[in-house]
Amino acid sequence: APLRTGRLFADRLITSMRTGGDGEAVALALETSLARAEAMVERLLLLATLREGRPQPTLVALSAAVDQVATELVADLDDVGGRFSVEADGPVLIDRTLFGDLLRHLAENSIRYRSTERPLLVRFWTEITDSTTELVVRDNGVGIAPQYQDRVFRLFERLENGDGADAPDASADGLGFGLACCRRIVELHRGTIAMVSPSDGIGAECRITLPAHPGSAQLEPQPSVSGQPRPADN
Repeated sequence: APLRTGRLFADRLITSMRTGGDGEAVALALETSLARAEAMVERLLLLATLREGRPQPTLVALSAAVDQVATELVADLDDVGGRFSVEADGPVLIDRTLFGDLLRHLAENSIRYRSTERPLLVRFWTEITDSTTELVVRDNGVGIAPQYQDRVFRLFERLENGDGADAPDASADGLGFGLACCRRIVELHRGTIAMVSPSDGIGAECRITLPAHPGSAQLEPQPSVSGQPRPADN
């Protein structure tokens, strides 16, 4: 679709140039369409990389992973007056680079779909059992209606506001790739990811269930997804 739109605007731009018209608005629309197409190609390449790669999990404190994302998004948080809160810290066995991408996607969605009725708060915590570690990310934004909570993880799935007041396009990139990438990252960690309705009905809650980590030991080193070695996390 972005390529078809780009060709349409390119034809209009050529026509405008031939007739001596002002083609600036058409050129800007063409640039936007091509940028969108470029972003789609990049996301497809990322998904292809995720399908072929293997994570390199190490034990990381949840608070450290969240702090890294907060640093990357500090300007966005300041703009909306939002904040992150780690309410139950704990070690998670993750590939830090991949999970950084995942947490950033979720946080960007929370910022994009914040409520106008209250300051944005994104809460993170862990729930650990003998067999699993569950990482929970919950915000107080507009939320996602139950009938759409599974659909948002499908590739190219984009839920519009017309689908319901609580069903925005739940993908930070606006292309239907963001949460599909998140699901793939979790699957590479042999886990599951799901959107659920918060108990108080406010906002969106994402639950990521991973196999429990074996005490404080690290997994044996594996090739990173990017093919480059990574230093171990402390």
